[in-house]
Amino acid sequence: MTDRERFNRQMHYQSVDRCFNMEFGYWRENFQQWGIFLENGIENNADAELFFNFDRISVVGGRVFMYPPFPEEVVSETAETNIVRNGQGLLAEVSKDNSSIPHFIKSSIVTPDDWCKVKKERFDRRDPARRVDIAGLRENHPAGRDGAARPPAPHIQQHARMTTAWPVPLITIVGAGAPLSTGLKALSGVEGLTPEKPALQLQKAGQKTTHGE
Repeated sequence: MTDRERFNRQMHYQSVDRCFNMEFGYWRENFQQWGIFLENGIENNADAELFFNFDRISVVGGRVFMYPPFPEEVVSETAETNIVRNGQGLLAEVSKDNSSIPHFIKSSIVTPDDWCKVKKERFDRRDPARRVDIAGLRENHPAGRDGAARPPAPHIQQHARMTTAWPVPLITIVGAGAPLSTGLKALSGVEGLTPEKPALQLQKAGQKTTHGE
């Protein structure tokens, strides 16, 4: 049973040979400290997925969220952390040495006027760069790809040039994430989602306010 067949059957409550196994990955310290990775030359998540024989997925999508992103920059730093502005405009404190969840400090969108500015500059649906290359996606993910066989894995280096024509599930990204609050949180931070800021809430929901659509 191919990865794609297994995924489709499991999602439709049909019998499978085993449960579909998909993992989120590891932090970079794992590859530097875990014996199983060090002993087998596993240096990144792609190597780990092949080593553990996880089921593979492919993801397709376009620039459906903020584009262009904010320039990423280091605003300030201490001995142990950097204060950075990420591509979504959020100011965050991140560790210099260890992988960790960022501590978000401030959003670039605080008021409805901020949102109007960001919407005009970074959410223009007419931007040609947002156009999805449908022909390219069809070429990389042919309709008959279920007939392709997944190559054996005697050694990881044989799969350094994996192709997307394998029979794998194909996930389509159509937004910033699910649920809708994921994208809103990325723009305004958690505090920006509170009822105490109803004007900004209306703007995010796409309703008309005195500041426009």
